[in-house]
Amino acid sequence: MAVITPLLIGILVLLSVIGVLVLGGVVVLVVETARRGARALLEARPGSVRGPSAPRPPVEGAAAAPFAVDLRRQVRAVQDLLERADTAGTPVGELRPQVAELDHHAERIGAQSAGFDGSRAREEDQAFPDQLRRRADVVATALGHVRSYLAQEESDRSSAELADIVGRVRMETRVLRAVRDEDPLTEIARSGGPETGPERE
Repeated sequence: MAVITPLLIGILVLLSVIGVLVLGGVVVLVVETARRGARALLEARPGSVRGPSAPRPPVEGAAAAPFAVDLRRQVRAVQDLLERADTAGTPVGELRPQVAELDHHAERIGAQSAGFDGSRAREEDQAFPDQLRRRADVVATALGHVRSYLAQEESDRSSAELADIVGRVRMETRVLRAVRDEDPLTEIARSGGPETGPERE
């Protein structure tokens, strides 16, 4: 029968401590790995792990407001062009009341987009922002036609005015040259002074 010596007992105790430490380290590593995996899962899928997601922000803040503001900017640009065209005498026909109607539609689109709350709307109302955007595109296209016409008219008028002033400048310089050539003093200066007759005795 083997004799258990104090040295053997010490070795067994040391091995037991080492085993406990190793097992504890493995448990800590497994727990930490599980925590990291759960955290990554929470960040990747917040709706399915953390519960119901936060309400979506209103649609008008993300989509409707920008094109509504852009419409108002386009209307102001067209109105400025109309004022310049009216001052210059450019024929605008019925464009002024038509632009006023487009301005009214732009204001209505802006008001409707500001009053739509996407977080409370029903599923069937989610198509409403798309309808607003399509109407805004129609208004923007019409304003673009007016702006293009007025800008072209202004460019043509500026070209005509420039051609007129260039023609008058050329004519004026020719007249000035002709006047200078016909000036008697200029002729005398060119000939070196007046001719003197024969001296009398």
